[in-house]
Amino acid sequence: MGRRRISDDDRRFRAEVARQFRDAMKVHGLKTQTEAAKQLNITPQAFSQYLLEKTTPQAEILARACARWDLKLKYRAAQFKSGAFGVRETRMEPEVLQLDLFREPQIFENARMVVSVERSQKAALQITVRMKKAGLPGRSSRASRTAASR
Repeated sequence: MGRRRISDDDRRFRAEVARQFRDAMKVHGLKTQTEAAKQLNITPQAFSQYLLEKTTPQAEILARACARWDLKLKYRAAQFKSGAFGVRETRMEPEVLQLDLFREPQIFENARMVVSVERSQKAALQITVRMKKAGLPGRSSRASRTAASR
């Protein structure tokens, strides 16, 4: 099986994440990758993959890193810090309120709405929004929009 090719933007983002994770280790006195991984509640192997720029952390992990280490990450022209990820801490695990930058298709769902995003053409995204009507459980209204990706 071949590797999935990532975009130049994604490659630059992985490099920035690796650099900021290394810097955060120094600033916060973390001597080993295991210590840093423990603070993010991930495995040392996963943390190593981020430092080697082999994989991109999921939104939940980026949100934890931004919150714990006060990071500010850039992806394309957008800058993200802890509040940008829309993560609400619960007793069990963080609840992600924002779609992930790198996974596809993506689905966000709450009690009133379902939003899905998937690539419909090479340069376009298909965004589908389903909203549940008040007082009619199980029934929904659909609206779709296609937007050119930037």
